[in-house]
Amino acid sequence: MGYTHSGNEALIKCYQQGIEKSIEVLVPSPWFPEAVKLLKQNPGIDVGIHLDLTSEWENIKWRPLTDCPSLKDSAGYFFPMVYPNKNYPGRAITEHHWKIEDVEKEFRAQIELALKNIPNISHFSAHMGCTNLSPEVRALAIRLAKEYKIPADPEWDYKGFIGYDGPHKTSGEKIESFIRMLDKLEPGKTYIFLDHPGFEILRPCSPNRWLARFRGTSQLAVVVDPTFIRPVDPPAITADSSRARTELGWQPKAGLDPFLHEMLEAGAHG
Repeated sequence: MGYTHSGNEALIKCYQQGIEKSIEVLVPSPWFPEAVKLLKQNPGIDVGIHLDLTSEWENIKWRPLTDCPSLKDSAGYFFPMVYPNKNYPGRAITEHHWKIEDVEKEFRAQIELALKNIPNISHFSAHMGCTNLSPEVRALAIRLAKEYKIPADPEWDYKGFIGYDGPHKTSGEKIESFIRMLDKLEPGKTYIFLDHPGFEILRPCSPNRWLARFRGTSQLAVVVDPTFIRPVDPPAITADSSRARTELGWQPKAGLDPFLHEMLEAGAHG
């Protein structure tokens, strides 16, 4: 929680509808303040801290809470990956000279900010397995869990991961593939399924049109044609009334002060 406004709202709805019982929060992420407000409005949610050292998405980024140069890329954001990835060459933490001092400083800042704002923290875990960065980092995570008295399991068994069984680009495909996957689960085994809830609010449906759907549904709410969207308001508008005065004999009936007073009055009652 905290990565987007859409994700925040979708996670709360999942809790309210009984789909989930626990939510984990990315403390450095841009929508963390809103996540705090929503979690306070829903005090029954089990909340965990999702310790983070990466910012993996291309179009939305976040930075460390602390001054930790060894964990930041050239733009000041977290690196996108923990381990080398062919899609992000040279952009993993392990491909740079990271320092355990920076990791500890950042982990502490995330834990303390979460505890300050979210009183019902029950556990912490690791985003993209960042606490498995090295044996030294694993030992640090265990030590911090004991120090802050927050249960944690920094050594997840990733063998239990399971995903969609089939296409999963659209909501309809995801539902079908998810049900197909559920039918193949074996009793007595523990599985980890990972996805990010979110509402589809506004997206381009053609080069010249945008659509919005009602939250949580596929029902079309509105279509917007950019042709009818006015340009960005200019920063200032100026005019010279001298010709109107000399050629037309025009004279203003009100000065600037009465005009502003009239606008304020209209706004106060409008």
